Amino acid sequence: MQPTPQSDVPVLLTGRHDAIKLAPWLARHAGPIFCSSPDAFLVLCTQAMRNQIVLLDSPLPVDRLPAIEAKANRLARELDQRVALVLSDRLGTRVAQGWEFWDKLLFAQSLGGLVEWMNTGALAELPSKVAICHFRNPQDYFHPSVIRANIIARALKRAGKEVVRIPLDYPLRLPHRPDVWACSYRVETPRHLLDGARLVHCPSALYAGEQLHRRYGGPGYIDLQSPYYDVELGRQRITLRDPQRPTAGVAVPIDEISHLYASFLQQLGLEQIPGVELQMEHWCQRLRFQMRAFKLLSVLRSRHGVVLEALADHDGGLFGPLCSAFGSQSHPVTVIPHTTVCVGPLPNLPVRTHAWMDALKPYKAFDGGTLPLPDFVQKPAQIAGRGSVVALILNEMDNVGGVAVHGYQSLINFVERLAEALRAGGYHPVLRPRPSSPVHFAHRFEVELHQGDIGTLVARAAVCIGIGQATSAVLKFWRDGVHCLHVQEAGLSVSDEYTLPREGVWISAGKTFAESLPAVLDYVDIVTGRQRGGHA
Repeated sequence: MQPTPQSDVPVLLTGRHDAIKLAPWLARHAGPIFCSSPDAFLVLCTQAMRNQIVLLDSPLPVDRLPAIEAKANRLARELDQRVALVLSDRLGTRVAQGWEFWDKLLFAQSLGGLVEWMNTGALAELPSKVAICHFRNPQDYFHPSVIRANIIARALKRAGKEVVRIPLDYPLRLPHRPDVWACSYRVETPRHLLDGARLVHCPSALYAGEQLHRRYGGPGYIDLQSPYYDVELGRQRITLRDPQRPTAGVAVPIDEISHLYASFLQQLGLEQIPGVELQMEHWCQRLRFQMRAFKLLSVLRSRHGVVLEALADHDGGLFGPLCSAFGSQSHPVTVIPHTTVCVGPLPNLPVRTHAWMDALKPYKAFDGGTLPLPDFVQKPAQIAGRGSVVALILNEMDNVGGVAVHGYQSLINFVERLAEALRAGGYHPVLRPRPSSPVHFAHRFEVELHQGDIGTLVARAAVCIGIGQATSAVLKFWRDGVHCLHVQEAGLSVSDEYTLPREGVWISAGKTFAESLPAVLDYVDIVTGRQRGGHA
């Protein structure tokens, strides 16, 4: 459906999703475009648009992101534990945790940050009449939704603005779609291939699809299709049934669990937001899907002796059913990282993991237990005397919900001043932006731009400086023995504490980029053996 608001009404975009979805229409729009998200701003700046594009460069205060994520983590864990207890009581058997955590964690993180940003006063800069995206679908994880749209509309009205809504659905790639929880699983694999088979479910490890296909695509393995970010690993699959023809439902204590959902929304301060009823029904539908999946997985294990062989660490909605159906098996489960690094917590299963490094925090299971990780690569030996190349690794500036957690201009000024100081000190800075991010501003820094294989830059670099959100790209340098540091304005989030190694990476977080600059330059001098300190 094409949006049709008044063509000259100023538009407010609050996330990258809005910008990508609306870019073709915005190119024909006559009015100015305001972005509260630096990443949305960068997307539009590469579209050769004729509009006036204005960035509301007002990020969350540097100390707020950890608090928002800590609250989201606490509320998601509490809900997850309570739902598991209700299901255990109803089924008459111990049900593992993991049914609710990831979905509700990302829901709370994204909307909690949005609510806080809307209270910063930045909306006062907007004109008196503003158009916004009105996503009509319920929210899954962090994707745009009716709840998000109504939070923005409410804040604008409180700021005295007239709101024009651009009605949209958020079309996710199949099978990731708003109605996915109406599906059920279809088992068409012959019984002789089911008996004793090893089940794999690694949907979100997109970077390793070819490797996983070689490893698990042959005889003896069965691939469980995911509702989200699906990667097909083999010919033998348990697939999702068309949502128009779901299999018979399973009795679920919806009334009791709905009260838990309502309490969760109330603790987030969202219970009065229009669209809550649609969101609650969506969650109930999701839980019914999970219960149908749990029944199927339990039959596969009890009747056919299927064991769980491999699992991604990022939940697409099946951690609860999988942990509950296979939690008592003695066969260890290989956990495949979602983005080359496990970001925890991990399922309540006997696990063996494959990842790169020893995290700042010990890895936890959903029940709070610490998991042994014997095969993690430890800190490599440092390599000195590699020359003068300093790799500058840029990542996103928004949090998972599209809220700015780093100031755009402060980051630009930091990179500019850093590059100047490095050149003055005899270094050769090389800028490497995230491959999916626009780089229209790179010419300002007078640095070499690296957009090819990151491995060639790793081989050249003496020092690597990660800037913005923590990214696993820095770990490629760390793993190869390059001196690494990471600089961000926001305090360390939960995921940062798993993405950054315990040793070997100097970290500056919770300070402005300008405040971090002298220490960054001193660190570079120290590890390269040049002049020691003294940067103003």
